[in-house]
Amino acid sequence: MSDRLTATIAANPIVDVDLAAVTFIDSTVISVLVSAHHAATLAGGALTLLHPTGQVKRVLTVTGILPLLGPDNCETRAEGAHHE
Repeated sequence: MSDRLTATIAANPIVDVDLAAVTFIDSTVISVLVSAHHAATLAGGALTLLHPTGQVKRVLTVTGILPLLGPDNCETRAEGAHHE
């Protein structure tokens, strides 16, 4: 996941990550998402998490990741956003 996000951000720093099919995340995934967020920001873009549900949404909310990376807080939106 980390390598794919890194390559995607290098190609287009505005990335949407669709979490609709994800049912579980742990600290490793959170670390990857935060690192990807920093990489996208440094490249002048943004990483946005879309459609989290259940346990994933709870974990992202409790850790402060969803408020930071959720679609309501993304100031940099573009038609050319790449979807993962």
